[in-house]
Amino acid sequence: MKGINTFNLALLGKWGWHLFQHEGQLWVRVVQSKYGGWRGLDEAHGSNKESLWWRDLKIVFQTSQQGEELKKRIQWKLGSGDRIKFWEDEWIDGEASLAIKYPRLFVISCQENQLIQQIGSYKDKEWEWNLSWRRPLFDNEITMATNFLTDIERKTIQRNRRDEWVWKEDQSRQYTARSAYNLMRGEEVEGIHDRAFEELWKLKVPIKVAVFA
Repeated sequence: MKGINTFNLALLGKWGWHLFQHEGQLWVRVVQSKYGGWRGLDEAHGSNKESLWWRDLKIVFQTSQQGEELKKRIQWKLGSGDRIKFWEDEWIDGEASLAIKYPRLFVISCQENQLIQQIGSYKDKEWEWNLSWRRPLFDNEITMATNFLTDIERKTIQRNRRDEWVWKEDQSRQYTARSAYNLMRGEEVEGIHDRAFEELWKLKVPIKVAVFA
């Protein structure tokens, strides 16, 4: 039997996917001008004038456990750096964001909330980073900075290709409500089974009865 609430969340998740994939279309531009588009789904505070539809979308992506599972299955595919935030988004091979991995460097950066495209440029057909800091690096930060540079220099910026989202739960790499539903339903069933076993071992019954159960 299909879980209606879970299926509804899967359908709502598809709206978030469409907001990203169809950026530039009229309906997306309207949503973007009113709510901030797909980036607005991560904003904690909103106006009281937000529609119920938009509030439900934000609940899915911000506060629900299922929404967290959905976001984990969306992976960035680097193109020209036109949509990925350099520090805040997870674009280095599925690792944590640079802000999380290098918090000390993030704090002294002058380029917070900037896109990758804004932190470098092509010169003689080669991409060059243009990093800006609030102060010189301390001696004990040099090793960290070296690892940081190694991380970002192993990625290739592709001049004529947009940044993309990849959905890891389907072979097509595109979000489908069915794959999202199966993902969330699987998490729910696993959680239920885990709790059932926990309660089972607390019962005051012979051990062979518990093992059989």
